[in-house]
Amino acid sequence: MESPQDSPVNKPGSPAGSNPPAAVPEPTSLSGWFAANGTSLVFTVIALVLIIVYLNVLDVIKVAIGLGLVVFIHELGHFAAAKWCDVHVKTFSIGFGPAIPGCRFQYGETTYMVALIPLGGYVQMVGQEDGKTESEEADDDTDDDPRSYRNKTVGQRMLIISAGVIMNIVLACICFLIVYPHGVKERPAVIGRVDTSSAAWESGIHTGVTIRKINGHERPWFADVQSTVMATWAGEQVRLEIDSRDNPNPREILVEPKVGPDALYPMLGITPSSSTQLEKSARPGFKPYRPGSPAAKMESPFLPGDRVIGMTDPTDPSKVTPLPTSETNDRIEMRPDYAEMLRRMVLLRDRPIQFEVVTASSSGDAAKGETRRVTVAPAATLSLGMRMQMGEITGLVADSPAVKAGVQARKADAATQTTTAGDRIVEVAVTDADGSVLRYAATPSVPPQPGKEFPLDPIRLPDQLERWAERQTQNREVKLTVLRQVGHKDERVTLTATWDDARKYDRTMVSMSNSPVPLYGLGLGYQVKAIVDAVEPGSPAEKAGVQKSDVIVGIQPQTLDEAGNAKPTRWTDVKESEWGYVFAQLQLLEVPTMQIRVSRGDQTPIELTITGEYDSTWNQVDRGMYFRDDVQIQQAHTFGEALSMGVARTLRSIRMIYTNLSAMIFGRVSTRTMSGPITIATVSYSIAGEDIWQFVLFIGLISVNLAVINFLPIPVLDGGHMVFLLYEKIRGKPAPESLQNIAVWIGLAMILSLMAFVMFLDIRRLL
Repeated sequence: MESPQDSPVNKPGSPAGSNPPAAVPEPTSLSGWFAANGTSLVFTVIALVLIIVYLNVLDVIKVAIGLGLVVFIHELGHFAAAKWCDVHVKTFSIGFGPAIPGCRFQYGETTYMVALIPLGGYVQMVGQEDGKTESEEADDDTDDDPRSYRNKTVGQRMLIISAGVIMNIVLACICFLIVYPHGVKERPAVIGRVDTSSAAWESGIHTGVTIRKINGHERPWFADVQSTVMATWAGEQVRLEIDSRDNPNPREILVEPKVGPDALYPMLGITPSSSTQLEKSARPGFKPYRPGSPAAKMESPFLPGDRVIGMTDPTDPSKVTPLPTSETNDRIEMRPDYAEMLRRMVLLRDRPIQFEVVTASSSGDAAKGETRRVTVAPAATLSLGMRMQMGEITGLVADSPAVKAGVQARKADAATQTTTAGDRIVEVAVTDADGSVLRYAATPSVPPQPGKEFPLDPIRLPDQLERWAERQTQNREVKLTVLRQVGHKDERVTLTATWDDARKYDRTMVSMSNSPVPLYGLGLGYQVKAIVDAVEPGSPAEKAGVQKSDVIVGIQPQTLDEAGNAKPTRWTDVKESEWGYVFAQLQLLEVPTMQIRVSRGDQTPIELTITGEYDSTWNQVDRGMYFRDDVQIQQAHTFGEALSMGVARTLRSIRMIYTNLSAMIFGRVSTRTMSGPITIATVSYSIAGEDIWQFVLFIGLISVNLAVINFLPIPVLDGGHMVFLLYEKIRGKPAPESLQNIAVWIGLAMILSLMAFVMFLDIRRLL
């Protein structure tokens, strides 16, 4: 009964297998061992050298001990149960393949060893050797051995088979019992960002909303929200009870999660809230900001773990005032208010901002740290100098000004499998603070009106209207002229909506390829086509040779290597309606130079090199800092509390794994969410270097995963063995030998195929 390590929580991966065939006798001499295992040894030495050169050896040792403990405990369960039932155990091995020199010994009737390939382990018993038929085992005289596994009662064999899983559950409970008195970090169910293509955005959920209840589950953590949403079926809605700072009265809404073209599972389209503390890591050279961003260009940069406690005051930019403290819900301690920091960053996007930060002391105590001020310049927008074509409206926020004005979004009818086209904006007109009319139009008027008439740029339009709304506090009517499909032709329709600042400080994301560009004040989102509508004279696009009506079909950005030199990344295909998403990604680039692939008429696509320019008249809110997720500490103060929390966490983990597996089987969750041993080791290494208690928690979660996966009813897994034992218990005789052999081969093929698949996914993630 072997137990290769499986995947992280919520990502079931490489499950356990079965006993290997009877081992070939080990070489008796050291030279013979090297001769027999030279190839494996070479790969092992190479791996050790890479670990020493590129990784933290102490953290690697932690990972080896932690994951090794999970395997050891599983096999110890089988071993102890077998001994208790008086079964002759021939081998107890951690790992597969030949034993490491000096790590093999005989004690009593059992050989104990640590093998060269650290992907699991096994316990080999007399009378239970996979790969042998019953007649072959009978030839080995196991039928006459009273201590043979096969000669034990069905109940005893059930105990031996299930003991590994039981021990893994016990280990998980112990891990949770250990960590909860020290405190477990949990992300509160407070929303930090909302994607513009998401169900949450269309339902009117915004930044700062707290989810108080989901499907009757009170006071959920963010992980509870995620697991509940992932377990939904097509067409199923989740019932949320939410409130927020500006609307403290709880209200209930129904939301149907979406599975978008880029999504791996059903999503609401939300991320957890952030704190005012910058990211930190124990890894050498880590910086809490994006390379090439304004935050990276300071003379006195941010340090990992800095916490912002004050910043420039928008009411008097010459002053730096403290951020007020707040609590995001009833379980969090008072801390600097992230929402207020974001509000100030929005209002000061055109000015340098002074941040007052406190750097934690060497002991990690922020209260004893150094306080200093850091100035960050505005984040100019990277512009290519080409205006793209406006696409159709694809998203509307419930009860928004756009909905009230009669704007129509693209709508798919699943019953008839038809799609109704959305409105396409061709003109926007507003009254400025001085009484003049500002017009943004796809077609200029004749004669043009200098200073009051502008080309309709779908990418820049949100910024232009936001700045207008900041100047105009009285007449906030927005006249939209749209093209609406009526029958087989387009008709011009003029609609009037009232701008609403309720979402001004929201953190919306254009994070999916189909995410529309949002006009927050109207509550609508539209797509932007990757078709060039115009090229600005003297712009980077004109210098690169871009022409009107060119279609951008691919892009190859550049990044910086460790030496600071630019190098190209891989090509990415661009679909016609994805330019809004592509432009959002361009703002994250470290290097402004890129290759674009252009389709021009009937010609073969051509590749052009273009170097963007930063437009200081058009600034972004994000200045490149990486902020940590907001977390709360769930801590047990008594042994009883720790035991209760530990058991609850174990049951919650088991439930999440089974629901995710079920959703994966029925196609609601993509198999690409699965992970194998490489990802397990990578995640373990990352956590081991950060927080020992989080690492113990992670080991507990891995142990639960191993228990659940290993007990699935698949032949060669413990669960498969249990199915055959149940059959024998009910029928009073074992399943036919031919059936068992076929099932074993099918199960083995499934496991090997699954292992190959998750290894492929692991390697692809690393590339």
